[in-house]
Amino acid sequence: MACDSCSTDQERVEYANAPLTTPLPQSASSAGSSAQSKSSEQITAQSLVAKQKFPVESPKVPFTPCYMFFYGSLMDIDILQLIAGLKSSPTMAPATITGFRMRMWGPFPTIIKAETGKVTGTYWKCDQEDHFQRLKAYETNAYSWCFCDAETEDGKVLKGCRTFCWRGNPESDELEDGKFDLAHYQKYTKGRYV
Repeated sequence: MACDSCSTDQERVEYANAPLTTPLPQSASSAGSSAQSKSSEQITAQSLVAKQKFPVESPKVPFTPCYMFFYGSLMDIDILQLIAGLKSSPTMAPATITGFRMRMWGPFPTIIKAETGKVTGTYWKCDQEDHFQRLKAYETNAYSWCFCDAETEDGKVLKGCRTFCWRGNPESDELEDGKFDLAHYQKYTKGRYV
């Protein structure tokens, strides 16, 4: 279940840092006759999940300046500036990543790897490790970071971007299909932080 009762960032952090206990779903081969009624896309996704280990850990590589891809509250310039501890307003631009799909953890968006899928958001150049570490802390232990390639509006591909993705089982009951509405966030939630 999502943390429907979390009303503050502190409660969100405590909930997110709790141990992940969601069990893996049955693999397609052990699901018996019910697997025959599922589409091949679902079976493929399920078999990918069965092969993956949870929690999904971030790559063990040192920080180097990189582009970051955002798809949630960090798409807002003021929020990114506040969370990353930037002295001036960041420059961001629209981008899209493929091979991921969005799911919602209560009101919070997350992305999971998917054979097909596309997520739109923004990208920003992160030059300092302390900025990256602040973003990691904001995202909590419910997320890990992973590499992705982002395509800009003019068709340029930014290889090796970093983004934050769901750390746990992508088929968890905690997640629901959905989209993040930046305009709704800016109107109703952003004011709590800036």
